[in-house]
Amino acid sequence: MPRALADIPLAERCRPDKIEDILGHTKYLKPGSPPRKQIDAGDKVKVTIMFRGREITHPEIAWRLLQRMAELLNEVAVVERQPSLEGRNMFIILSSAQKIRVKEGVQS
Repeated sequence: MPRALADIPLAERCRPDKIEDILGHTKYLKPGSPPRKQIDAGDKVKVTIMFRGREITHPEIAWRLLQRMAELLNEVAVVERQPSLEGRNMFIILSSAQKIRVKEGVQS
């Protein structure tokens, strides 16, 4: 059972080449623990992209941004919930890949 759901708020206008900086940024999470450490600790990470104004007309940009974040964290995380649009927010939920692998090993 995960201890917490860490939320990382982003905006659609965030440049994809800055995702690496965002992943290491500690402003959005507990002090001193970037998303990778959160996932290693067993927590889930919810990445939310908030749309403003006409940004909602291009949800594919946000979808690509969320997919890029999932690709960068694929060593330690699996996508628990695919990117989905709810109102003016699109989000993805990532959880620890290690727990999934352990469960698969027990069932085999």
